[in-house]
Amino acid sequence: MLVIKNIENVLKRFFDDVCDVIELREVVDDAGITNFEEVVVLRNIPCRICYNNLKSTVKGKASDYVTQDVTLLLGRDVFIKNGSIIRVLRNGSEEVLYQKTGEAAVFDSHREIRMVLKNTFA
Repeated sequence: MLVIKNIENVLKRFFDDVCDVIELREVVDDAGITNFEEVVVLRNIPCRICYNNLKSTVKGKASDYVTQDVTLLLGRDVFIKNGSIIRVLRNGSEEVLYQKTGEAAVFDSHREIRMVLKNTFA
């Protein structure tokens, strides 16, 4: 258990970004109409974004396609619901919006979440 705690502490040193987690919540107005409202449920969570460029070729096509796989690393105890919007503040200045896709990979020392840019989520 001590080894896992040490790994967790080392990983947290690399968490140089912070994120906020936003969920859509049902809200009923005075007229009885149901709308959805964005609510920040977690703030300033230390994290790190990892990028992996995936190059693929399509048989018979002259051009290559490159897609980017984005993974968010954060503490093991942070739970984010599927479909949540994740606002990441990179290096203290650049704000990027992502959306969580699928289940998190949970390890003894941390949690990994696959994301897509919010404007590309289908």
